[in-house]
Amino acid sequence: METLILIEKYFLLFMIYSVGGWIIEEIVCSISEKKIVDRGFLIGPICPVYGFGGLAMTLFLSKFRANPITLFCMAVIISSVLEYFTSYIMEKIFHARWWDYSNDKLNLNGRICIKNVIPFGLFGILVIYIINPFVFRMLDKMPLTALNIVSYSLAIIMVFDIVVSMIVVAKVTVATRILESEHPKDNTDEITARVKKELRSTVAGNRLVEAYPNFTTITTKIKQIAEKTAQKSKQAVKNTAQRGKEAVNTGKKKVEDKLKGKK
Repeated sequence: METLILIEKYFLLFMIYSVGGWIIEEIVCSISEKKIVDRGFLIGPICPVYGFGGLAMTLFLSKFRANPITLFCMAVIISSVLEYFTSYIMEKIFHARWWDYSNDKLNLNGRICIKNVIPFGLFGILVIYIINPFVFRMLDKMPLTALNIVSYSLAIIMVFDIVVSMIVVAKVTVATRILESEHPKDNTDEITARVKKELRSTVAGNRLVEAYPNFTTITTKIKQIAEKTAQKSKQAVKNTAQRGKEAVNTGKKKVEDKLKGKK
């Protein structure tokens, strides 16, 4: 019985962080886009990655409570690993990249970047020192019947949301593969544009496109990487040729100077 109660409390903690993360995403992205943006992979107002992040920190970082610096560093590691593998798994499942830090400095495969280090660390500090103590006090005061009703109700709603959202997002994979087979030469932004057009045919799909306006299909991403690599190669060849030309001119000038000296 106690184990079940503990699981229910952790589930509610997960939901609290998921909703809180959604609110943060709403505020940040709406300010950035200068319009109201309905963020999140799921239809409901939750971002599970924040829920898993808060839950992971609760389970693994509580023992570092006496050392804020270590806690901060561990929060950065846990959050970065979670964000990286969330991006990787979603990319493999849905054949699309939902966020991309490739244009930011010090990024790792476009999945995580250095600019998130401080927010991740501060999130860990807030979780362990401020949010968790308050939330668990509230949950401990909640009657058992209320705890059961709220937990089971939210679980049912979330399962339904996941099923519907997965069906919608699966269109990305299906549409991408169909378009790639029908238009094998269109391995540019045209594939992504057509996938977005396909998604916009439904209310849920349109919301998803609005939530992740910068998502790209894997085919497009691969081409972008190839083009970027080709540009770097061209620039490297150009730089080598320029250095070679400068070396020849320098050598020529030295020879001319020596000849002038003999005269």
